[in-house]
Amino acid sequence: KAHVGKMRGCYQKFLAGNPSETVVKAKVGFTIGESGKVTAASTWTGAGDEKLATCISSVMKAVVFPPPEGGAVDFEYPITFASQ
Repeated sequence: KAHVGKMRGCYQKFLAGNPSETVVKAKVGFTIGESGKVTAASTWTGAGDEKLATCISSVMKAVVFPPPEGGAVDFEYPITFASQ
């Protein structure tokens, strides 16, 4: 679950330069390979910020899950960031 905090860090960096974007929706698409490592990740953000999307994707690429049964699996995961 450390990856959730790291994604929030991506949002905090984005928010520092874009203080009016207090709520940002994102969608992360990723593939969990046979070993459990994320083999591919891409992110779309409602803010349209490439740095934020790249940061979130980089965090996901470092995550390791339990190996999926039956081979690689694709996921899409919605995220909403909000300033506190």
